[in-house]
Amino acid sequence: MKNILYFFFALCMVTVSFSSCGDDVVCELAAANTAISESTADINAAITAFNQENSEENCDNIEDAYNDHIDLLRDFDACPDLDMMLLDDAIQTAIDELNALNC
Repeated sequence: MKNILYFFFALCMVTVSFSSCGDDVVCELAAANTAISESTADINAAITAFNQENSEENCDNIEDAYNDHIDLLRDFDACPDLDMMLLDDAIQTAIDELNALNC
């Protein structure tokens, strides 16, 4: 449930209108929403796998998914029209969830 709330928070963050940014980051709204949705789906899939089989490998997969998600969000720093306070909050939320893992 927490991940769903985080997803909607991140989605709201990305709905800010932005159009150009660095070479490696796509700041177009639709592409950013897709990237965040896919990243969130990866986190949820890793959590589901861990809930089905509590193994160290599945725990590592959750950590990897969160780290990839955090990296994705940090890449949006290159987008000039993005509300940086919202982005920083989304990044901190993901870091807090990663640190709260007990597996």
